[in-house]
Amino acid sequence: MDTVKADRTKARAFAALGSIAVVSGAVLAGCGGPRPVSTVSSHPAGCGQVVACGEVTDVAGQAVEGVRVYLYAWPASWPGRNAVYPGERVPLQLVGSTVSTSSGHYAVPIEYPTAVRSSATRDGIVNLEVFAGTRAVSGAYSFPGRVVTLSGRMALAGPNGRGKAPSTGQEVNIHLMNSGEAESSAGPIVTSLAGFFCIQTTTLVRPEPLEWMKLAASFARSSGVTMTYTYTIGQSSSVGVGISPTGAPGTFTVSGTYAVSASQAISFPPVSGPGSVFYETGVKPGLFETTWNSPVCGSTIWQTQAIEIAGGTNEASTTPPDAALCTFYQSGSSLDLDNSEASTFSTGLTINELGFNASSQTSYDKDGSLLYDITVGQYLCGQDNYPAGNNPGPGLVVVGKPA
Repeated sequence: MDTVKADRTKARAFAALGSIAVVSGAVLAGCGGPRPVSTVSSHPAGCGQVVACGEVTDVAGQAVEGVRVYLYAWPASWPGRNAVYPGERVPLQLVGSTVSTSSGHYAVPIEYPTAVRSSATRDGIVNLEVFAGTRAVSGAYSFPGRVVTLSGRMALAGPNGRGKAPSTGQEVNIHLMNSGEAESSAGPIVTSLAGFFCIQTTTLVRPEPLEWMKLAASFARSSGVTMTYTYTIGQSSSVGVGISPTGAPGTFTVSGTYAVSASQAISFPPVSGPGSVFYETGVKPGLFETTWNSPVCGSTIWQTQAIEIAGGTNEASTTPPDAALCTFYQSGSSLDLDNSEASTFSTGLTINELGFNASSQTSYDKDGSLLYDITVGQYLCGQDNYPAGNNPGPGLVVVGKPA
């Protein structure tokens, strides 16, 4: 059975590149303390908010001064209605940049709010990526956020933070090691730090075959229940990103997440108990390559992630997890999980050609829900809290008490 856990506590994600490694802390949280750059700006709304921060270290674990750190936004409009093709450049936009201090610390603020706004989906989701590199070494980490407006000013919140307070930033501690590669390339993204001009290019090496991705799961140990899942327009899923120093199959390791959204509503066939299933839809993954114009700027990074949701439905059989926080529901009642915390499926998406298993995470909200219709009175049990509990939410819900 797939390993599943509720995303309710501060988690640490580890991403090793073989010869490039990135270690990240809590998602969009952790940059609230003093940092080596100012978070106050007279620039347009949104400027100055620290989006990513952390420490850069070398192979010996020592702080590294003078490492260039860039924050880019992936375009929501890409690929759009156009077919993708090998060698196509992805038009990333620079959001901000900085250089690590003598203590190895860095903090990247929003310098270009327009880049954030123009890269966001209609629902405000924006995919961001930190690149760090110097002298033929590199690191990278991806994470989504949500553009919100507070008191007339643009800010970034967590991906599920609809209208909530802005985040204090993604903590990304980067351990740089030599990848053994340093290719030259040209491209339209240009930055200038510490007196040197760096040009970065991210291209699609090739799209990978369609794969099934887990969106949600329902579980019933007994009969007398019908379970229905809906994934509608605007619903967003965060999918694991893999990075590699060579791009060879089996060398990719986890380095953050990338959010994808459905452009059409997807309704799954109802499932009657007893029975437990994963609800899956098709996703188009891709293999990407990021290069720099000089080894001074960094080394080549290979990356695999979801490009877009392709659609389709599949219900894969599974078994119920342990869930013991139970309450009784009468015949004719229902439970609609439409405002619940996300659960993470550790092998939510497998990119078979690259030998990479990515996590997937989808929250229930107004754009998607899991409905339990009870026809015979019985217990519903939550894994992390009671079925209608909050802070934390129930996590995975199972019909029927455990044996």
